[in-house]
Amino acid sequence: MVIAMQNQELALLTGLVKNQVLTWGEMLTVPFIIWSIMAILPLGIAYLWRNSKAFMVANGKFLVFASGAYQKIGGHQAVRNEAAEDLALGRLIKGAKFNWRIYDVTDSVTTRMYTGFRSAWAGFTKNFFAIFDYRLLPALFVWCWLLIITFHPLVAALLFGINGSFNGRFWAASGTVVLSSAIWLITAVKTRLLKRIVICYPVITALACTIGFASIIKTVCQRTEWKGRWLPRHRIRIV
Repeated sequence: MVIAMQNQELALLTGLVKNQVLTWGEMLTVPFIIWSIMAILPLGIAYLWRNSKAFMVANGKFLVFASGAYQKIGGHQAVRNEAAEDLALGRLIKGAKFNWRIYDVTDSVTTRMYTGFRSAWAGFTKNFFAIFDYRLLPALFVWCWLLIITFHPLVAALLFGINGSFNGRFWAASGTVVLSSAIWLITAVKTRLLKRIVICYPVITALACTIGFASIIKTVCQRTEWKGRWLPRHRIRIV
């Protein structure tokens, strides 16, 4: 990692790690974060668009900083009131126009993020609205959009199949389901997750969206708690 940082003159190197998911509660929540990075995040744009903090990703389980850059952005002291401090640190790095990259380190690093559904719910409801920098409309749009693109093809293919309407719309819906499953399979293989998440992806997405909406509600109502303490209030922006 140090060699990679020196060769590319990076201020921050973060990584996708191998996540242990030992319970059903973890298996139905943790993989969504990994899938969203691999399937949705436009990393090429994020790297090139250095004047914006948009499309930043940072994994708190693996962060390597250049000491000078870390000190310049104020370190963890600068993000002490943030719900997602890893992402906040990454945004400070990107905002300061430092170079950064995310690497696949699943061969070298293994962690267990949570110990069951309850701890995953607590952690993700703390983080999910913070991912959008507390912007209400973008957060609502993404969670609603994910529900539509996940369940519309599934329901359409099922209804057309039941009615025996094997027309173009049936095959388009079925093809979308196959492609979605393929993306989840690639995510599972690449990051060494259990292959069964492929057949569970509708449930995983539904749970993620439920957690996303709950995160918005808890933040707006100032009920965001983590490890026995209430998190400071954040300014909610519409866009």
